[in-house]
Amino acid sequence: MDAYDKVMLAYNFLCEHISPEGDAPSVISQSFSATFIEKKAGCCGLTQAMQFLLKLVDVECYVVDNIPKGSHAWNIVRLDDGNLYNVEVSIIGNPTPFVSADYYADSIDKEHFYIDLTCSDPANIKR
Repeated sequence: MDAYDKVMLAYNFLCEHISPEGDAPSVISQSFSATFIEKKAGCCGLTQAMQFLLKLVDVECYVVDNIPKGSHAWNIVRLDDGNLYNVEVSIIGNPTPFVSADYYADSIDKEHFYIDLTCSDPANIKR
């Protein structure tokens, strides 16, 4: 099983077992442990859960947390092609969690937070 398949397996697991909390998640639902105990989570809890699951199967995964603006968190994963890809776990139910950097244009507080959004375009994933 390659890294892409592992990401999809983890994403599908979260889609089946965790309910997103929407625009105003509670502080508790933003924690990693509450994601699995309460079976609901905000974006921080979901991204931490995704990172945990992918670490178990040896996929390089990072959590990006836009703390200064406080608006969103997501994952970046490295697939077997060596490229990094943005992964959006909080849009549960999408056919794929892979999104382009443009998806985050409004989430980034460019005055206080810098992130290199040069992750590869998900359209380039070879399947």
